[in-house]
Amino acid sequence: MAAEYPITESLVEAFCTAILAFDDWKRGDPEPQVFLDGKFLPVSAIANYVSIFNDPMPDGINDFLRQVIGAGDSPTDSTFAAGGNRLYHSCMDLRPRRARQSTP
Repeated sequence: MAAEYPITESLVEAFCTAILAFDDWKRGDPEPQVFLDGKFLPVSAIANYVSIFNDPMPDGINDFLRQVIGAGDSPTDSTFAAGGNRLYHSCMDLRPRRARQSTP
């Protein structure tokens, strides 16, 4: 369901931080956390929050997201909804692999 109000600047900043954290996610580590509204949340939660906003994503954020998640997994359009959805699914795909890599 689409949001009835524009995406907030704090959520845009958290989404950018989430992309960076996803890119830095190391083998064996738990899913990275991002600070938003006074609490730490997993990258996938930030991506899920963003996925309700149909606001256009600035080219710089969209380009960086495409670079981080790979061209084959690029969002279907240049909205925060599409970008959030792709980052969320990328987290869900990577989470079990990172967990397996942590076991000896």
